[in-house]
Amino acid sequence: MRGAITNNFLTNSQMSAEASNRFMVLPGTSGLGIGDVTTLQLTVRVDGTLHAEATAWPGAGWAHARMDADLSIHDYSIQECMGDDGCWSPPQASFGASGEVEAYDVNFNYWDHTFYSSWEESWNTSSNISPEDSHRLSGWEEQLGESMHYEVGRFFDTGSLTLEFDATVGNPLDIEAYIYTYVDASQDAEAWADFGNTFAFEITPTVEGARIAWGVDSHAVPLPGALPLLGAGLLGLFGLRRKQAGNKE
Repeated sequence: MRGAITNNFLTNSQMSAEASNRFMVLPGTSGLGIGDVTTLQLTVRVDGTLHAEATAWPGAGWAHARMDADLSIHDYSIQECMGDDGCWSPPQASFGASGEVEAYDVNFNYWDHTFYSSWEESWNTSSNISPEDSHRLSGWEEQLGESMHYEVGRFFDTGSLTLEFDATVGNPLDIEAYIYTYVDASQDAEAWADFGNTFAFEITPTVEGARIAWGVDSHAVPLPGALPLLGAGLLGLFGLRRKQAGNKE
């Protein structure tokens, strides 16, 4: 996804996609029974590229690119209630990631530099048996000198993140995934976000002989154990809903 700039316009573009399905742990040949609690392993990864570029002062313009990705697994038969605040179903496992870059000129050579760029990346995982594990990095640069075209690019990659969570054999589990990308830029700046690489997960039992059944009700679409959520086939997979918008101000 790319936002390109001409004249004195602000251009922005965004895309969001959602996917959901239902699965169940079955005993198979493991010796487990319906209602037993067993441990599953979730492996998830997201990667891609964020890019922003602008011209240092006395040029003009700024650029910004961002992405957010989330995945959660719920057993909606498990409810936690707190008085008048109602009841909710906490996630059995969750994953979240975000990345962001910015590049812009500094008007009138303020603070004795003419260009500023920054970036940030973060991700976290947690489950009903594992504490939250998080990662965060950020940085910035300033550029002195004559007017020049300056850019900042970040390759974003969580690597393969693995966590374990407990699940009840025979209980439906709902998995929900979401990704959002947004870019904007003004005047002579330019930005883009490319997540055509990977947003994928895999769920595996830790008990030998247990198995995972996908699409366990009439409203679910069967999915494989390892699912590419983002890539060339994104928009055609399992009823994904996409929203795209572009405008100039």
